[in-house]
Amino acid sequence: MNYKKQEKKLIILCFVVAAILFYAFLKRAIPFFSYLGNHNHD
Repeated sequence: MNYKKQEKKLIILCFVVAAILFYAFLKRAIPFFSYLGNHNHD
């Protein structure tokens, strides 16, 4: 049965998608937060 192999692939795929989404979120969030930080310091 190949169910175990398929399951492992699915889990890895989910991790990859989650990592990409997290990276994209950080790329957008970090400049936003740094802008907020600079704005507050002004």
